[in-house]
Amino acid sequence: MWLVGLLVEAALFGAYPFVGGFAGFLAVVTALAVVDAATGVARQVYSINVLRPEERVTALAYQRSALNVGFGLGAVISGVVLALDTVPAYRGMVWFNAAMMLVTAIFVRRLPAVPRATRTAEKTSRLAVLTDRPFVAVSLLSGLLSAHGTLYLVVLPLWVLSHTDAPRTLIAMLVLLNTILAVLLQVRASRGAETVPGAGRALRAGGLLIALFCLILPISTLTGGAATIAVLVVAAVVLTLAELVQSAGAWGITSTLPPAEHRGAYVGAFRLGGQLQYLAAPAGLTALGVGTGGWGWLPMAALFAVAAVAAVPLVGWAARRPRLGEPVGTPVPVAATPVS
Repeated sequence: MWLVGLLVEAALFGAYPFVGGFAGFLAVVTALAVVDAATGVARQVYSINVLRPEERVTALAYQRSALNVGFGLGAVISGVVLALDTVPAYRGMVWFNAAMMLVTAIFVRRLPAVPRATRTAEKTSRLAVLTDRPFVAVSLLSGLLSAHGTLYLVVLPLWVLSHTDAPRTLIAMLVLLNTILAVLLQVRASRGAETVPGAGRALRAGGLLIALFCLILPISTLTGGAATIAVLVVAAVVLTLAELVQSAGAWGITSTLPPAEHRGAYVGAFRLGGQLQYLAAPAGLTALGVGTGGWGWLPMAALFAVAAVAAVPLVGWAARRPRLGEPVGTPVPVAATPVS
């Protein structure tokens, strides 16, 4: 699925320059979203299956660090293209990206196969994972806490532009700061999230850091000059740390709780929480934080603090309940079970 998804993504991305209207654009971007979701699940499931339990979270952290290096290189390339500002340059950038997907597909094709997990005789619906209410609850909670991305890339820039005297160029510098910190600290921040209790604590730490960010950021509207920049940098660092530990907690959950034979369905279900966040958070958090003039950050901080406090007991509840295909009374997993 990972390989096929990359090939389809390359074809769809390469089709962008041929789109001449909104309907065509909507069709391509919707198809890309669906294929990207499936490819992301396949990539994560493969990574979990191919590695030893104690290596999984660390490996996913290295993947995230590499991804942030890619973001930095992409920013440089896009900056050059914007400076050229020609149609051939824009088309070339799109086709270059499609070509890189094909190159990635070649590497994926060379990866070793992983033995399939032994399946039980009893067949279950692909949607049966949604009946695992504790796991779905953890998914929704983690999805809420993944709003750090929306806060950093959508709400924070709008706040800087509309409620502070900071220069516009600071927004780009804050994005660069996030990328650098993610590359340098993601692996270190992921330590301890390899177990179910550790993953729960990581989610809690992420939520508390987001709440702290919501309390620090409004101070920037009361300051001026260098003080404003200092407050914004501190807020950005706090939110980046929230991203690092929350991501580690999410990887810990998907590496430990899903049973091997239903891992794809569980990882897919877990990512639903993040997709719902992408759907609701940009408008909701912008209206609450930026649209209120500042007082909305207080209830937002309370929301993330409550989510943080609920993280550990909610993860513990999910761990005590049997997964699909597991008998009642299955012991709480400490780390992911290797595929046999």
